[in-house]
Formats: sequence, C-alpha cells, structure tokens
Amino acid sequence: MYSFLEISVLGNNTEIFFYIGKFFPFIVVLPVAISVAGEQLNKIDTLWINRCGIRKYYISKMIAVFFMTFIVFFLPLMLELMLNVISFPSQAHGNLYGRNIYSEDYKAVEQYLFFRLYYNYPLLYGIVMSSFFSVVSASLSVFTSAIACIYYKYKAYLLLPAYLLVYLLDVIGAWGKNIVGNNVILVNIMSWCHSGIQKQHVLNVIYICIALCLVSAIIYINKAGRDVL
Repeated sequence: MYSFLEISVLGNNTEIFFYIGKFFPFIVVLPVAISVAGEQLNKIDTLWINRCGIRKYYISKMIAVFFMTFIVFFLPLMLELMLNVISFPSQAHGNLYGRNIYSEDYKAVEQYLFFRLYYNYPLLYGIVMSSFFSVVSASLSVFTSAIACIYYKYKAYLLLPAYLLVYLLDVIGAWGKNIVGNNVILVNIMSWCHSGIQKQHVLNVIYICIALCLVSAIIYINKAGRDVL
C-alpha cells in the first residue's frame, strides 16, 4: 500500500503537484502580498500610518505578510496531513516507483531527503516539509509585497517578481550553476518524496529566503524613511 506521503498534495509524483509547480509563483502572491498595493491605491495606508506611525506600519506590514502567507499554506497542508494520518496506516511504505522495500531498486527511495524521518516518523516528516514549503512561499510573498511598496499602480504586474525570480533560479540550475542545485528546480526541492534532492539544495534555498527577507526589510525601511521626508 502506498505511503500517504507519496499521494499527498506535495508528493513529487502526483498530478496535482505538477500543476502546483506550474502556478506556484502566482499562487504565493495572491493571498496576501498584493494587499499592500491595494491599501496604497485605496489610501487605507494613510489611515493606519496616522494611527500607529509610519515605521510601525511598514514593519508590522512586513511581519504580517510573512506570517499570514505562512499560515495560508501551512494550515491546509496540516489539515490534509491529519486526514491522511487518520485514513491511512502509518506503517505503509509503498511508493509510486513501484519498488518494494526488499528490492535493489528501493535504493532510489532511500535517497529521499530525510529518508529516516520519512520511513520511521512520516507525520513528523510531513510537518517539517510543510513548514519548509510555507517558509519559502512566505519569503516570496514578502519580497513581492516589498516591490509593491515601490510600484503599486497596476497590481497585475506584481505577479511578475516572484515568477521571474523562480524562473531565473530554475534556469541557472539547468545550466549547472549551484545556486539552488544543479539540474534541480526550486519547486522540486520543496516537494515530498523526491530522490534527487539533497540537504545542500535545501540549505541553498534557505539562504535565498533569508536574502529575500533582508532585501525586503531594506526596501520597507527605506520606504518608511522616504515617506517621513
């Protein structure tokens, strides 16, 4: 019987994950990030700035975008995980490669990132990987919201920064340059049950997320300073 991790939404070989991968850069932007542009277009930001001060407004906005985006993705993934734990036996370790645990070909499955966690503690594996996916999504959302502080006239254009960034990282990876990972695309690194992902790939993505958050913080602080002037 298949492991419930293999057939989850973020399972690398599922059909639904194929579509998530295609639309991921747009999905992360829509829930929260564009709200910054909407508040500036409707002048709602002026009301909040008068109430709490400009620095507090921009800092709290950045924090709110990050955590709200994290929650938007993390909670549904946790709900699916809980339902799968209830519905399927945790001892099932079947995989979509069609390889049994005693087969030599099972070595491909043993290459999964955090394999021991996947095999012995599937629930904890799901929580860790869901958190990772949500953090990456939140970082891209914060970056987009920071861009919205600079340009917000046409909200449709705010779909582009995350898409272009993800596309650029994927192209560089396809060239064999080890920024995200050689011949590895970003979405696959966030997927569950992928035999080609290594810990270094995850560390590279974490570094990129930290850099995005730092750049976003600089843009927010600079925006607050310019508005004061």
